[in-house]
Amino acid sequence: AERLYRQSLELREELGDRRGMASSWGVLGDIENVRGNWDAAERLYRQSLELREELGDRRGMASSWGVLGDIENVRGNWDAAERLYRQSLELREELGDRRGMASSWGVLGDIENVRGNWDAAERLYRQSLELREELGDRSSASEVTCDMGTNELQRGNFEEAEIWFTKALKQLEALGKLDYIAECNFRLAQLWQRRNNSERAQRHYAIAHKIYTELGAKKDLERIEREFISDTDP
Repeated sequence: AERLYRQSLELREELGDRRGMASSWGVLGDIENVRGNWDAAERLYRQSLELREELGDRRGMASSWGVLGDIENVRGNWDAAERLYRQSLELREELGDRRGMASSWGVLGDIENVRGNWDAAERLYRQSLELREELGDRSSASEVTCDMGTNELQRGNFEEAEIWFTKALKQLEALGKLDYIAECNFRLAQLWQRRNNSERAQRHYAIAHKIYTELGAKKDLERIEREFISDTDP
């Protein structure tokens, strides 16, 4: 994929196709992002952003700020990520990009969740969920439903968390979203572990572990193994 995109980029540069160049840098950034090469991805995204700004491509600018926010999020730079996401959100609101707005509210909710600001996270998740439901985006709505459950779990509202997780799991299974089915089952495992019901906890953990194994999701496997052991430690 990278070879083909670079061939395309080279030709676009020869043709003076600046919009195409910005697009090529963006997808090359996506490749480095997937590889976990954050510095290389950032450089490419910023090249794309700079050219999009020169071209007045506001939709492309909003997208670039969003992916740059994702990189800072992965790095754990919450403040930097929030600034970028809010820049993206502001422009998406001006453009009337409702799908982009829903996405921005979701990732901003993730940041507040990581910070332990449960109420702020809930408000943002609800905004995201309501808009996704209005748009008929069942796939993304099911993910945010699971996130709502996680938020309630983390602040100790086990009954509310179970309601959200049960609803999310039903939606996810209907859609066949294996990665989130695994994650939702893992969160239910944590929920039952904290309720001192090790049998139910182990049942959901086994489902999550099996799916992540089948998906070859090594990092997720390592994460759930580490977190589940942490929850079971006295």
